[in-house]
Amino acid sequence: MIQLVEFVVLSRKTKILMDKYIKELTYVISNGSMENTYKMGWVRSLVDFSIFNPNKKLVHFNELSRFIFGYYWNQTIFFNLEQSPNPLKRPVIHQIVIDKVKQYQSDYGYQPIFFTRVKKNLTFMTLIKII
Repeated sequence: MIQLVEFVVLSRKTKILMDKYIKELTYVISNGSMENTYKMGWVRSLVDFSIFNPNKKLVHFNELSRFIFGYYWNQTIFFNLEQSPNPLKRPVIHQIVIDKVKQYQSDYGYQPIFFTRVKKNLTFMTLIKII
């Protein structure tokens, strides 16, 4: 489980109260190597999850996987973006998304479509098991 950052709005300023884990995450983002987009996908999923679930203090890993899958889906199906400087070392999540995009295109055609419109047509058991 991951403890979410708490957002408190004070007039026009937003004050972010960070615990030890969020500070460490900020350090990793600022100082870690950025070999691919995987780390930022996790961070963005935490932010998006907290927006849609503002009262939830703990989040399970599986609750973030659909957010992350969606980010990679949109970038892959619309732009075929590489998510790593080495196409032979793609993040596992990106490899899964590429396979699902190919499967979707084989079944429904090649018209790009946002993840939010197709997620009901996809199965995620493989994704949850791998992540």
